[in-house]
Amino acid sequence: GVGGGGGGGEPVAPLALRLREPVDGLPPPGCRVDVEPANPCEGWPRREPLPLKSPPFRPRYVVTRAADGGYAAGRAGMLYRDLLPDRCGGAVVASAIRIENGGPVPDYTHFHRVQFQMIYVLRGWVDVVYEGEGDKIRLSAGEMVTQPPTIRHRVLECSDGLEVLEIGAPAEHATLADHDVSLPDRSAPATFGGQTFVLHHSGDGVDAGDGWRETAVGGATNGLARVRVGAPAAAPATETAFAMGYVLRGRASLVVEGESSVDVGPGDFFAVPPGRSFSVAAADADFEVLGVLLDL
Repeated sequence: GVGGGGGGGEPVAPLALRLREPVDGLPPPGCRVDVEPANPCEGWPRREPLPLKSPPFRPRYVVTRAADGGYAAGRAGMLYRDLLPDRCGGAVVASAIRIENGGPVPDYTHFHRVQFQMIYVLRGWVDVVYEGEGDKIRLSAGEMVTQPPTIRHRVLECSDGLEVLEIGAPAEHATLADHDVSLPDRSAPATFGGQTFVLHHSGDGVDAGDGWRETAVGGATNGLARVRVGAPAAAPATETAFAMGYVLRGRASLVVEGESSVDVGPGDFFAVPPGRSFSVAAADADFEVLGVLLDL
């Protein structure tokens, strides 16, 4: 039969066929027709924000340790470590992703139906191509891109031991292939889903005070997200957005309103719900954090 299933009379998994146009008449014998509502994203203008229905946002205080490990196999030979175990009720995903063995990556031109998505290289390098961005881009440690909703892209090749941080919203989202788009292309940079592409190099950014260098992500996402590199202020700061931090180097004591202080070091991740103040104390001189704010 078609699909999986073993012998000995075990049932075969049903085959689902989704059609773009309605079919007249009755289904063939042994078949069943289930009518599903049309996806509102189909045919949606690509410049406009997608009409996504996101899960209710349920943020909570989280500290995830690098020492906890817990990598699981994912798409295209990648290993994923979930940094937000409950994913804020499904509204946000934060993952450390590894590719142990470098070389060509078995990827294909694809896109994601998301509100927000970013990739920051922690170790190694990776070659990627993006719709409207010309030839391949090599991202090395300390560099970052945002992937606006529906922008077509493909991973080409990477170094041994590549490790990146990926943050996106919502946690569960559609990833679709597009075999009609060939990358790299020569189209002009464009707006996708109401956002523009950002390529951030190590050392770039604007001094935002309080020890942070602000990237261009805030303007590119119309305030949906902000990404910054540096260190939280010694004085408590209260954010109206959901605050996340990934420790890039050094150690410090993280102090969050209503919680006991905890020591954090390289590879540790923390998340602070909106409206709760946080700061660091007893920080090493080289202490540095990648900070992400999401206004969901």
